[in-house]
Amino acid sequence: MFIQRKKFDHASLAYEVANSFKSFDLHMPGLVTAIAAVREIDGEHWVYVTTEGDLVEGNQFLLPEYDLVLATDS
Repeated sequence: MFIQRKKFDHASLAYEVANSFKSFDLHMPGLVTAIAAVREIDGEHWVYVTTEGDLVEGNQFLLPEYDLVLATDS
């Protein structure tokens, strides 16, 4: 599993970015799935991108300006 996040100043921008990940269709059943979601934490809006599956080894590419939250190979 590989989780990264980025803070956005405006909720509408965060939702737009999270929804844009749907256009990439990063899903190969059992091998890799990428899901983007918006979370509000203490009034701040974050986009979390979670990648998981058999092809995810915990050393995936960190998106520009995103922070690493979790990287694991199990």
